[in-house]
Amino acid sequence: MKIKYFITPHCSTCHALEPRAKKLAAHYDIPFETVDLAANPEAKGKYLLFSAPALLFLDGEKEMKRFVRNFGLNEVEDFILRFQD
Repeated sequence: MKIKYFITPHCSTCHALEPRAKKLAAHYDIPFETVDLAANPEAKGKYLLFSAPALLFLDGEKEMKRFVRNFGLNEVEDFILRFQD
């Protein structure tokens, strides 16, 4: 399992949430990658993203779960804990 976190340059929520999401991923030893949608516009089409921030859990390239726009890290951690059980 890995996490891809999608951001845009002018999204203050994206940038505020990023260090906390990285810390959560590190705590559970999950690889974490930040993708800037402005620098990588092809990711919008590949992952069907229409807003940011977006946090996707992937198994290889298969999407397991996505959190988009309005989500909290408590929800994300609950998903991680359910997946690990």
